[in-house]
Amino acid sequence: MKNQFVSVVSHELRIQLISIKGSLDHSIARATGEISEKQKEYLEIALQSSDRLIRIVDDLLDISKFEEGKNTTYAGFS
Repeated sequence: MKNQFVSVVSHELRIQLISIKGSLDHSIARATGEISEKQKEYLEIALQSSDRLIRIVDDLLDISKFEEGKNTTYAGFS
């Protein structure tokens, strides 16, 4: 039950983080209008943070799959 919960929550978090990442990408590309260099710097920091969070969530999903026996290769395990 715990593994299923972690898997579902991780999946839902990943979806939201990808949406945030897409918005940040568009803002940095000035698709939403002109931004200052300082704003761009802050957006890039937020983008890097969202990338890190996505990797963490992906790791949680991989661990969940590994523990359920659905994935036999995780973090160097084979």
